[in-house]
Amino acid sequence: MSSETIAVSYQDLASKGLIGDLKQAAFCDVKTVCRIPCDRCPNVLRFIDSARISLLGIEVKRIVIKQSETGELDLHITADNIIPWLKKNNITPRKIPGG
Repeated sequence: MSSETIAVSYQDLASKGLIGDLKQAAFCDVKTVCRIPCDRCPNVLRFIDSARISLLGIEVKRIVIKQSETGELDLHITADNIIPWLKKNNITPRKIPGG
């Protein structure tokens, strides 16, 4: 099996119930009142433990959270057979800048 890294919108995954609540992966002091993604905290991505992010139906090797040029959260996911998983769940991958 070959692993690929694909960028996917957090909102796309969340709207289909394919990702666990990012608040559960956060380790900052205000996670009980904070909403994620949040445009008020400049360090919100720094306070999320990407190893604690869970995706439904696929085993993830690595996740990196990035903010896109439009301000949305993108997840750069490395996993085996990610393309068939995206197709099965009708998720459109995003272009990785510089990739």
